[in-house]
Amino acid sequence: MLTTRPTAPLGLPRLPRVSALLLTVVILLLLDLSGGAAEPVKRPAIALDPAQPYRIWADKIVYDPLERAYLAEGNVTIRKEDYSLSAQWIRFDTAASTAMAKGEVVLTTNGDRLTGDRVAVDLESDTGTLYDGSLFLAENHFYIRGEEIRKTGPDTYIAQNATITTCDGPSPDWAISGRRVAVTIEGYGTATHASMEVRGIPVLYSPYVAFPVKLKRQSGLLAPQLGYSDRKGWQYRQPLFLVLGESADATLTADYMSARGLKGGVELRYFLSEISRGALMADGLLDRRVDDGQGDNSRNWGYDDTSNSDASRDILRPNRDRYWLRMKHDHALPAGFMAKLDLDLVSDQDYLPEFKRGYTGFNDTRDYFLDTFGRDIDDDDDTVRPNRLNLARTWGSYSLNVEGRWDDNVVARRQGTDDRTLQRLPALDLDISRHRLSDSPLYLTAASEAAHLFEADGDKGYRLDLYPRLAWPFKWDRFLSLEPSAGYRQTLWNLYEVEEDPDREGQARHRELYDLGLDLSSEIYRIFPGILPGTDRGKHNLRPQLIYTYIPRVDQEDLPDFDSSDRVDRENQLTWVLTQTLTSRYPQPAAPSDAGLPRYAYRQVARLKLDQDYDINAANDGDPEPWSDLRLDLELTPVQRLALTSEARWSVYDQLFTRYSIGGSLSDRRGDRVAVEYRQVLADREANVSPSETLNSRALLRLRDGLDLRGTLEWDLFNDEVLEWLVGVTYTRQCWSLDLSHSVEDEDRRTYVTINLVGLGKIGG
Repeated sequence: MLTTRPTAPLGLPRLPRVSALLLTVVILLLLDLSGGAAEPVKRPAIALDPAQPYRIWADKIVYDPLERAYLAEGNVTIRKEDYSLSAQWIRFDTAASTAMAKGEVVLTTNGDRLTGDRVAVDLESDTGTLYDGSLFLAENHFYIRGEEIRKTGPDTYIAQNATITTCDGPSPDWAISGRRVAVTIEGYGTATHASMEVRGIPVLYSPYVAFPVKLKRQSGLLAPQLGYSDRKGWQYRQPLFLVLGESADATLTADYMSARGLKGGVELRYFLSEISRGALMADGLLDRRVDDGQGDNSRNWGYDDTSNSDASRDILRPNRDRYWLRMKHDHALPAGFMAKLDLDLVSDQDYLPEFKRGYTGFNDTRDYFLDTFGRDIDDDDDTVRPNRLNLARTWGSYSLNVEGRWDDNVVARRQGTDDRTLQRLPALDLDISRHRLSDSPLYLTAASEAAHLFEADGDKGYRLDLYPRLAWPFKWDRFLSLEPSAGYRQTLWNLYEVEEDPDREGQARHRELYDLGLDLSSEIYRIFPGILPGTDRGKHNLRPQLIYTYIPRVDQEDLPDFDSSDRVDRENQLTWVLTQTLTSRYPQPAAPSDAGLPRYAYRQVARLKLDQDYDINAANDGDPEPWSDLRLDLELTPVQRLALTSEARWSVYDQLFTRYSIGGSLSDRRGDRVAVEYRQVLADREANVSPSETLNSRALLRLRDGLDLRGTLEWDLFNDEVLEWLVGVTYTRQCWSLDLSHSVEDEDRRTYVTINLVGLGKIGG
């Protein structure tokens, strides 16, 4: 028995669908589904109301009072509530509530439909036998065809010399045939002397096969994954899905790699309420291969140093014990608090890049966390992994966050080197969003922090940072807005351990500084007749803006330096911004509820933003280049399925673009879509960025109904190196699909072949 990988615990929006058939004779012989599975969820029996009469329609009806039976001929139908039996001839015994039917028999009950030449049914017990006919199970879209089909209960059927498929039509693309087929709705089906047929041709035989016939969660094997690679050898990955209750489930995974060993994994998912839920995942192995720098071990089993692309495999990985533990948990607490827990502990810097794919891989984990919790995890090549517990509450304009965070430096921990990673354990943040002070014209914003900061092998201390700001917005006439603002920042430190200067331990430090700001803006617009197809009006909006910021120079040389908050650079800067937008109005068909009022839809067709900084301090200090690069951002959506974006930085002194990008996406009604982005960065002195030139593209082309061609490309044009590319073809039919893809990423080449049988699942490798 196979089931698809669960994407969410019971109660979440995404639930696992029906499962897959394992198309290997060995596993088919070994499967025994009679134990270990969750009890199938029964549909309610038809439970006909005895007070309701049966109704009969026919061309001719004769009643036999001695037999207490009706004989009906010609377009006969017997109906009671949702139960219906139709045929050309029916004998209905009212005393026993049984019926015999012949000729074009159609029996519908609980949404299922039986059709055949003749049938004998017990209407009260919902049982019967159909001869030379077929059964359609609407809930699962299963067809069962056989010489004799017995309905043994509300949800159970037994068929002799039968076939089962989810394909429509008399000649299915695939089917499972068996001498005896037994099916339980929302349970399992079994077949003896079974064969897999493709277009009527047997391709696989097994004396016994079992398959799920359900939509709801059930315990069982998921589809395996097969593969081969130089690093891992032959690979067989087999997950087992377990239902632990109405609000919890788990997946156990055995991942055998002939070159590396056996990697085991467990995923536990639980759902406590609409907002309280969690997932704990762990996997690991005792690796047969190490990167100890000996011989070819680094080339064969190591990875490039992720923190320095110019250093080739300079961080070894001599450990055999390898693991990854990760967890996310959300929990609603009393008094309006919300708790969020994130764990991310990995054995070494190579584990996540090496095990990116598969059921327990980095990619699947990231997708699941994003879909379920809305929170990401750091990239697979980040060697500092955050672990945090956050308690938060928001009320009105106030937000409170209490957090303990530990950034685990994987390399320092594994290599046993000094760890100067900054930790915030714990930290308290109280922020006040912009709001008006009583009836005054002033608006207040504030940010405050109290934190315990320390480095395991460095300085340790406490910091209190208070930063309120006041703004006074007002308008001159209708077209000019002015907002002066001022802030005052008070920061206090107390170090209790100083690595390089123990004499400073216990000494308090403080910093006071203020900042001033002025925001002057205007807004001009014009309404004009629509110029794009389907529009009746357009609006051009022009918003010029001038922003001034000032922060005085403050001596901070003798202050602690944990992070960027401890060093605030002086600032005396003027920024001009010019933003233009073009919005179109589209008349919509009126709805009955509109009471004759017109309806409109609006779309921003274009947005252009230009801005530039002028550093007054730099000009006063004699810097010949006080102007920053001219920044340009452009967004165009001239039609609904076309979007264009562009970003550029122009050096007014070098008279060239220091960086620019252009991209776009296009799609059509039938589903074709393509997206391309070209990006070039020259030596950017402002951002201290190295030169680069890249091209990224992805496309999906529907060659015909059911046949899709897709591809992706990531090309490093600066080094003339293709970083990653993929090409794939998907062929989809009514009851099955075939997916072929080949991808190359760095030195990793993969070819996938996946067959999906609708109603049973997929297998591939």
